[in-house]
Amino acid sequence: MVYDINLLILIRHINQKSKLNGLSMSVISLSESGQDVALPCRVTNKITAVEWSRAGLGQKNVFLYQDGRFVPNNQHPSYKNRVALRGMKGGDASLILKKATTADSGTYKCLFKIAETRSWKNITINLRIPPGE
Repeated sequence: MVYDINLLILIRHINQKSKLNGLSMSVISLSESGQDVALPCRVTNKITAVEWSRAGLGQKNVFLYQDGRFVPNNQHPSYKNRVALRGMKGGDASLILKKATTADSGTYKCLFKIAETRSWKNITINLRIPPGE
């Protein structure tokens, strides 16, 4: 089961403000470790590239998509085979994180390139996951 933590009002607000830099979302908290979670990154514009990163990973990324494909070269090993994009359709670059644990807690950034303007924008999400039992 994927817990898609989206407030309709917040998503509408983000869609209306998609031209702005530094869009930000609130904290996402899971009730328990081991669940799959969707980290939302949606705008009304077409996205041509997206990089998901997390604070504390150094130069490694969580997920990189460009030129129509996943680029694994610089992916942090702890995310290998655990992350995927929801679909890249219609401005949706949401990240699916499988079997999230306390170690996955932190500040994530979705950095994306808008096709029409060729400009880069970002959304920041704080993910909190309690220790497993």
